[in-house]
Amino acid sequence: MKDEKAEKLFRGITGVGEDLIEEAEMMQKRKKTTAWRWALVAACLSAALLGTAAAANVIAWQSRTHLINEKDELWNVVESAMADKEDGDVPAAVAVGGGYDGAYEYKTSADDLENWWNAYGDTPLEEVEGTEEDGWTKMRTFQREGTLEHRYLGETISDFNSLWDGTPIDASWLEEHYTPVPDTQTAYMKFISGQKEHFSCSGAFRGQDDAAFTVQVSQWDRPFADTTFQMTEGYDHVELYQTSDGVEVLIKIGTSNSGKSVFWASFTAGCNSFSLHGTEMELEGIRAVLDSLSLSNLLEYTAAE
Repeated sequence: MKDEKAEKLFRGITGVGEDLIEEAEMMQKRKKTTAWRWALVAACLSAALLGTAAAANVIAWQSRTHLINEKDELWNVVESAMADKEDGDVPAAVAVGGGYDGAYEYKTSADDLENWWNAYGDTPLEEVEGTEEDGWTKMRTFQREGTLEHRYLGETISDFNSLWDGTPIDASWLEEHYTPVPDTQTAYMKFISGQKEHFSCSGAFRGQDDAAFTVQVSQWDRPFADTTFQMTEGYDHVELYQTSDGVEVLIKIGTSNSGKSVFWASFTAGCNSFSLHGTEMELEGIRAVLDSLSLSNLLEYTAAE
């Protein structure tokens, strides 16, 4: 019965093929489901934006996260939502975050920088040096059929502030208390038929006692899911933390198979997403970084009625 409901759920999402339907059915039969498989489902289910948080004369829009302790709880939620629909269509768009099995180990993107900078084998149209006003140090432009890409290098993540649509995060406290890792400070911009589809920037940082993490922010031309159901299975600690400027961030901490502590902190808001992931940091240290970044700059606002 659950297989039939799973198939109905996934068939209701535009563009989902037979391979994902089969994957969803198999997931229910496994005792352990790795995080990347659940992430695959999340990627296919992402869609419209809802959720509100009241502010003075505006409403701040942010996706909402619900913690699920067992997989059966998730399917119960899906079944309940579908039961409320007389036509059996899919309810409001959701994303699903998986549990943790210890396989993930944190590493920076430094080892892949050369391949990334060369667009994995493409020849750039041009390479230019950035100015002091630009902030970034170098940019390469690549062109494919109907697509234009800009790839940027910098010395720290705030070097890309000039590229943002809107107000960027505030990395000043971060850059005072942690050391940027060379060959990891990058930004990316993609245009399709002259319209911007995607912008992202990221950078890795080091702290004391082997603490290390990567900050990544993305802006897309379409919104993320309005609701996320996050599995807590396999993590040592999971919480929904409210930053000092009122943003709800999902924090997950686990122990990898090597014995190291790993963590993730993330949220989505409209077309924006934020991720902080790393290793060997205490919960209070993670919270301090989140509080420092002015993450409310990533929320989308609309006038209150």
